[in-house]
Amino acid sequence: MSIFGQFVARWTKFQIEEYVTPIYENLVYTRKGKTRESVNANYQRSCLFQDDTTINGGNLLTELSSTDKYFVVSKYKSTEAITGELRKVNAYAEISSLVKRFVGSSSTGYSKSIKSSNTPSYLYIVTAQSKYSDPGLLPTTTCKFLFKANLSDNATPITVEKADRIEFNSVAYQVDATDFIKYPNLCEIQCSLDTRQIK
Repeated sequence: MSIFGQFVARWTKFQIEEYVTPIYENLVYTRKGKTRESVNANYQRSCLFQDDTTINGGNLLTELSSTDKYFVVSKYKSTEAITGELRKVNAYAEISSLVKRFVGSSSTGYSKSIKSSNTPSYLYIVTAQSKYSDPGLLPTTTCKFLFKANLSDNATPITVEKADRIEFNSVAYQVDATDFIKYPNLCEIQCSLDTRQIK
């Protein structure tokens, strides 16, 4: 028997964002683990899904009581419960491609073409500790972004590619690597600071 019903007092209603007709489900969630590290306390959650859940990995959920948004990064089913992990949206970023401009044979900088604006994402700043614990990080990586894998702008599909630019909070980052495998229906992106000049 599922244990979800034992936590009825802690049910929190969420909306699944991907559907035209609103779909709502109850979740029980808590801070991930027992660590006091701020990134876990503020942005990472463990959760219980309701027994008949339609939520899948990669869904974007909105908590109705606070309007906070979360990505579903994992979902596991056992005989006792359907559990998972969430990452809280903490950045709304602009994604663009840059094209080098020339006058004759001389480069004069880059022009920018915006692919997506105000794009919900989970931003993780890379620290010395995370470089030690995550051997997959590139030496130049300063942060990682997590986006929906199937981004679109006015129904036009968008692909985040290496050397694209991501801007958040007046800081520009260059896409150095993309990973569409680690999290279902999501894309994890490694970035370095982008010093390319727009002209």
